[in-house]
This record gives sequence, structure tokens and C-alpha cells, in this order.
Amino acid sequence: MTAQGLRDLIEGDALTDREVDVLYGIALGETHTQTAERLILAPETIKGYRKTIVAKLGAKNLPNAVVKALGIGIIDISKVLDEEF
Repeated sequence: MTAQGLRDLIEGDALTDREVDVLYGIALGETHTQTAERLILAPETIKGYRKTIVAKLGAKNLPNAVVKALGIGIIDISKVLDEEF
């Protein structure tokens, strides 16, 4: 992500709290169905969130979105490892 892309993300296109919840699920390796069950949402809703997360982070795919989110501090690796989110 470029510096301008990072500024844009921070200034206006930041992830919502729900998108961060979904992102933690991705980091844990949850399927969209597992994340939907955990958050009490429809699986199709989770698929939509995943696409939005990838787009907002300028990522190539879900694993790349997790790496970018870790790199800029959107998600905390210790919470992922301890499954505390």
C-alpha cells in the first residue's frame, strides 16, 4: 500500500468495527460460515464484508489483507494468537 493509500484508509475509508471483527475471523482461518455463526450474521453478509475489506486495504486476496492489517496495526497479532477479540 502506498503512503497515500494508507492516508486515505486512515482518513476516510477506514474499516468499520464489524469489518475488523470479520478480519479477525480471516486471521484465525475461519470460513465465512464460521464467522457468520460467531457474529450471528448470514454467510452471504460475511462474503460481502470480506470483499469490502480486501478492497479497502488494497489487498490482492484475504491472506494479503491480513498481512496489511497486521502491518498497519488494524489487528493485533497477540489477540489473534490468543483468540481474544
